[in-house]
Amino acid sequence: MFNNISGEESYRGEHLKDIVITFAKMFPDVHRELHRVNVMGDVVAIELSIQGTFRGPMETPAGVIQPTGAKVNIPCADFFHMKNGKIERFDCYPALNIMLKQMGVPPLKAPRQRYSVNPVYPPLTRDARIWGTVVVDAVIDEHGNVVQARVLSGHPLLIDAALKAVLQWKYEPTTLNGQAVSVELQVQVHFNLNS
Repeated sequence: MFNNISGEESYRGEHLKDIVITFAKMFPDVHRELHRVNVMGDVVAIELSIQGTFRGPMETPAGVIQPTGAKVNIPCADFFHMKNGKIERFDCYPALNIMLKQMGVPPLKAPRQRYSVNPVYPPLTRDARIWGTVVVDAVIDEHGNVVQARVLSGHPLLIDAALKAVLQWKYEPTTLNGQAVSVELQVQVHFNLNS
């Protein structure tokens, strides 16, 4: 099994060739320069660079990014998990943000908030003098709506109020290559006893 960790994709069996073919179309002169190899028990860790010229289109969920002819030198780390002398799993961690920048793709900007709702401070929590910040991982769709929210940290008695507030927030749509895309964003919801 091959896992492109940064791209959140996995390939196994006859589909292993798909990622190779896709990458070869984007970078026909692709090659990997190995910098360091470390063996740790059943894991082989390799520090490397993926190098080539962006000459073929790159398909993304937001549409196709057209080739720019730019040279890339992408830092990467590969981890081969071995079992009985064979590769059981291959995890690849390419630096996608660096790759996109080198390819000439404009960076995504954090979505700008258009509308927010303050959380309703739970009375019991206020009376107990509980305050703090709840950190929420929010998925914002291509229309700027928060469609998913999950708590990463915060006081358990503040979580429900934080989630209810964040799910009402609105953002300007984020675009990639001229097309609106959904994005994931960490937001903070503050609970202050003085407000």
